[in-house]
Amino acid sequence: MIDKRTLKQNRYRWGVVVDTVLQEINKQLEKDNSEYRATPEDIDIFIKDKALGLVHKVNTSLGEITITGKLRTRSTKDFEEAMLQIRAHFDNEGIYIPAPNEPME
Repeated sequence: MIDKRTLKQNRYRWGVVVDTVLQEINKQLEKDNSEYRATPEDIDIFIKDKALGLVHKVNTSLGEITITGKLRTRSTKDFEEAMLQIRAHFDNEGIYIPAPNEPME
């Protein structure tokens, strides 16, 4: 039996990972005088694309994004590995994402 990811893991994903990247991206947009501000959903797709390579196809004429491989279907172990990959990717981009149970600065 595969252990599905926990509610705690899901809260970490949205409350720490997505929120950290969201705040950093929006700071940069503001600094660039852009009127656009990213949403958590935008950042979730951005993370899946940039760090995990899960965005498969963008159909601009229909405004659709097809995502292959979904985080919600991952086991707890696979989910943790995905979070490690995401943290490493964004650390290389200058965005530090705290690990679970690590104090936030």
